[in-house]
Amino acid sequence: MNHTNALQALKLRIEALALLQQAEALDRLKPYAVTHEHRSGSSTYFLWASHAPSTESACTVLDAPFEPELDETLDIMGDFTLDELTGVSIGSRLDNLVEFDASSGWKPGEWGTLNGLSYIVWWRYGDPVKAEDTFVPVVRTYASEDERRQAYSPFVLPSHQAVCLPTPFEAQQKMQPQLA
Repeated sequence: MNHTNALQALKLRIEALALLQQAEALDRLKPYAVTHEHRSGSSTYFLWASHAPSTESACTVLDAPFEPELDETLDIMGDFTLDELTGVSIGSRLDNLVEFDASSGWKPGEWGTLNGLSYIVWWRYGDPVKAEDTFVPVVRTYASEDERRQAYSPFVLPSHQAVCLPTPFEAQQKMQPQLA
């Protein structure tokens, strides 16, 4: 995924979050995950309700009958947020579980604020052995501008002058093979 796509994807997730928050303000419905463990495996469904649904209510979203006499179980979870559901929270996107620091190979790229969320586009060189793109970008959002600044601070000199790190484009220019 390139940098532009990563930012566009985050923007769409933030827009989806805003729409779901508006809907919740109107109807007070929250998402609940209903997981049905059955002899063929497990299936998970979403149910929107104003309060934790009963087992009977949760059964309405199943595509097969709930048969507790066959040791089937039904798990109703509602302890996640709309931020997690839409992929806006840091912990809900797999790429954000990567540690971003000066020693990890990740470099900070563009940063700023998008729809009220501070972000940094982190990037690293791709690994051709893993069939990765030349550059691997990840957009990470932060709860506040202070948190974003703290994440970026290892890349700032004590004199408060930014370390001159190459952008992916500049790095690619340096990677061009040199003919002898």
